[in-house]
Amino acid sequence: MEIPTYGKITPHPFQWEIIQNKFAHIRKQLNGEVEIAPSFIHAYVSAGKTIIAGALAHHCHKTKHKLLILARTGELVDQDAEEVLNMGSPCSIYSASLGQKSTYYSTVVGSEGTVANALNKEFSSDIDPKTGKPFGFIPSIILIDECHEVSWQSVLDETENQYAKIINHFKAANQKLIIIGMTGSPYRGLESIKGPFWKEEIQPVIDRRFLVDNEYIVPTIFGYGHDNVGYDLSEFNNINEVGTNDFGNADMEKMHSKMKRETTKLIMDEVQDVMQSRLCALVTCAGLKHCEEAAACVPDDECAIITEATKKADRQQILKDAKKGLLNDRGTFRYKYVFQVGCLTTGVNVPLWCTSVLLRRIGSLTLLTQLLGRGMRLLKDEHIAAGYMKEDHLCLDYSGTMDAMHELFNDPLLEDATLSHSKQDGSFITCPICDTQNGVYSRRCIGTDIIGDQPDHRCGHWWKFRQCEDLRLNNILIEKGCGHKNDIAAKTCSNCNKYLIDPNANLSHKAYTDADWKPVLKMELIITGHGNSGINVKYWFDSFGLDGKQEIASVNYWNINSGGRRIWEAKFINTHIKPALRKEFIKRTPLSIMEIKESIPTPKMATHRINAKGESIVNVSNKKVAE
Repeated sequence: MEIPTYGKITPHPFQWEIIQNKFAHIRKQLNGEVEIAPSFIHAYVSAGKTIIAGALAHHCHKTKHKLLILARTGELVDQDAEEVLNMGSPCSIYSASLGQKSTYYSTVVGSEGTVANALNKEFSSDIDPKTGKPFGFIPSIILIDECHEVSWQSVLDETENQYAKIINHFKAANQKLIIIGMTGSPYRGLESIKGPFWKEEIQPVIDRRFLVDNEYIVPTIFGYGHDNVGYDLSEFNNINEVGTNDFGNADMEKMHSKMKRETTKLIMDEVQDVMQSRLCALVTCAGLKHCEEAAACVPDDECAIITEATKKADRQQILKDAKKGLLNDRGTFRYKYVFQVGCLTTGVNVPLWCTSVLLRRIGSLTLLTQLLGRGMRLLKDEHIAAGYMKEDHLCLDYSGTMDAMHELFNDPLLEDATLSHSKQDGSFITCPICDTQNGVYSRRCIGTDIIGDQPDHRCGHWWKFRQCEDLRLNNILIEKGCGHKNDIAAKTCSNCNKYLIDPNANLSHKAYTDADWKPVLKMELIITGHGNSGINVKYWFDSFGLDGKQEIASVNYWNINSGGRRIWEAKFINTHIKPALRKEFIKRTPLSIMEIKESIPTPKMATHRINAKGESIVNVSNKKVAE
């Protein structure tokens, strides 16, 4: 079938395949052929998610269906709306940061926060007695950009969360509401988003390797500091395993305190040597002061600093000039180096960035994936006409992020990184089946399947794995396992799709004994959650797992001043804080608690189990709280 042109744009064949499958999936749900349930599209950076959204908007405009496209930031809203218009369909924009609040057209592109604040106004579901229809804009379809940011647990629990409020509001107003998500990183922490909420993945998957192999993006290669040049940030291993939040300001300040200026100078000298033969670099730092220290090592007329405090107009002008390739008076790139702090991960397109420099730990695999995606985009025609060339994207890691991430996550990007590190160090482990050299931290061999018994055509040798086992209750077979080996972080079997048995599940309902209590060596509180509304508590135990790693528990308390107050009070304050001080702690916001966190005593002993969702369950006895 000939691929149609929408306005100014003709989709690529792989985009058209997803668009067709998406249309078919929507029709089946609307016609009652399949259960109405949220589904998602996995399309990596530069796969054209805005084109996929624009095609749906075009279709809804023709069929008179109302479509709400949601994104977290005004920049993404602007980007999505622009593509909808480019594809020949009118749309309204509903975003306070963009200065527009309209629901006139059948497609509305809105920002999460602005829409959430207008559910009783422009999006009201109250019925007009004259027409019998809702007063507000009630969509038939919701399309969520970067849908990994949706806390599906909040939606199911109906807790206070902006996306949860929006989704549950419109589901109550429209029993046949279709919800589709789009993401290039379909996981929240260690888990795939596919599960209780996002129930189906619309095919085909457009991952990084497909786009590289078909030359839609450039490949990523990795480099590490020579002669041990780099920061020692090994203590910052509290990577977010359950969401998309990065390290907080307090952690970033701690990181910066560990960074000697002379080390920063050595790093930036090495970066400048590398950049002599490359285009432009995006450098991620641990705060404004760190940006200023690193930027002081390069020429003033070749750099800029962008943080959340940068004025919107200044930021837009810098990015516009960087994208165009503006030159300085010396004929070099005016913005060869852009130093940033946590604000250029999505909705930014500067194709001349060919190098990503990590000068601090990144606290979320999702954010790392998005950050590195900035450097993989192909050059535009005008760049090629100017004589520029971009063959790859180089990630220079001076922070230990890649090695720390690889210990937790099963991701091809991290496998490539650990192999590159091993090549530089000259340290490998060799596969006993196919003789392929692997990085020293590899869990599964990266070689190809020479035996021919692997469904993914990859070598079947594992150094660490989780097997799909039979499920038995009182020695009675309940469900047969297929025996397939999976990554240790997997929750479902990649061969038969069965939920894997949680090795801690048999403990879930057993009473605690004295043997379950373990000494706690350290406890740390970290700000987390949307709008700094929650606290993550980590416990370091004097115990080690079968893999030789120290046991660490991570417990999240969400929205502790609103919907999560009861759990916060019962599970933390009443078990960690002395009775005389509890009322004072209940009143405090998460940020004000962080100011006095050093005064909170570390428990002497605690228990630690993992529930079926992979979450840490920690119990502290009042009798065992440190005096």
